[in-house]
Amino acid sequence: MSRGSAADIAVSVCCITYNHAPYIRDAFEGFLMQRTTFPFEVLVHDDASNDGTTEIIREYESRYPELILPMYELENQWVKGKRGSATFNFPRARGKYIALCEGDDYWTDPYKLQKQVDFLDAHPECSMCFHHVSALFQATGAMQHPRLELEEPCYVLDDLLSGTVHVYPRTSSRMFRREIVSELPPWFHDAPATDLPLVVLCAEYGKICLLDEVMSVYRVHSGGVWSGSTIVDRSKTTLQVYQQLRSHLGTRHQKTMKTRLARGYLALAAAHAEEGDIGQAKVNLHKSIAEGQIHGRIQLVDLIALVLRLYTPRIHKALKRIWKSSTASV
Repeated sequence: MSRGSAADIAVSVCCITYNHAPYIRDAFEGFLMQRTTFPFEVLVHDDASNDGTTEIIREYESRYPELILPMYELENQWVKGKRGSATFNFPRARGKYIALCEGDDYWTDPYKLQKQVDFLDAHPECSMCFHHVSALFQATGAMQHPRLELEEPCYVLDDLLSGTVHVYPRTSSRMFRREIVSELPPWFHDAPATDLPLVVLCAEYGKICLLDEVMSVYRVHSGGVWSGSTIVDRSKTTLQVYQQLRSHLGTRHQKTMKTRLARGYLALAAAHAEEGDIGQAKVNLHKSIAEGQIHGRIQLVDLIALVLRLYTPRIHKALKRIWKSSTASV
């Protein structure tokens, strides 16, 4: 860990937290173990936690007042629509780069920041770099180590939007250039989720590149905003994000975004069908078809299966029985 004047700060670590008392010490220890040749700062936004998180942050702030720079809310800002680092941390960031880690995740490599800064310094054509992330399932203690199976290390905006490759940098793995978020578009602050929009904004500035290492942990628990939500809610959020991105991109990438929206409506229709809401399932199925951009055999099969399920349920059930029996006999 290296300290210096504000003008020398290379990285602003941005951390948002709410009721993460059981986890946030791991996040802070991950920040403190960083070994760098440059100064960095840790910007923390505590959104009026009421489970002891605030007291833990104050403890670390008192021990490292030049490094840990918190903001404490008296009232929860998330419910007021004021959300995340984009609102509370990015505007006060002083580093050349921004790294992210939410209060329930943590870093595992003491040279993570150094490696990412070295990479971005050496590759000015890249706007963001990220790495592999392990998943810790809090309920069981099980740890998984999925790796992004990517053929190339670097990708451009078309790759992200098309879905032909699955490039999804976990929050705790991201480092990007601060100027990208120095003036965020107004719609960004209204987005129901900013993970994908942030990657898209970075991809408009340059390439998104993978460092082939595991350097952090994503914690899966019931208190997580995403992991604790229903499939219907997740599908709705994803659709809203795609709609905002289509407006943001204008006439660019229209065909690709229509495909994304067609997939999104189809996923929402399937989620409603699973919950037994056939009316909403049909509404969103029609919206998916109206986008007119079916991409690939798998999506077409999913579309046909859902049509059969909603409009000819007996035929759908019969086909499912035939499929199960045929696959069981193989």
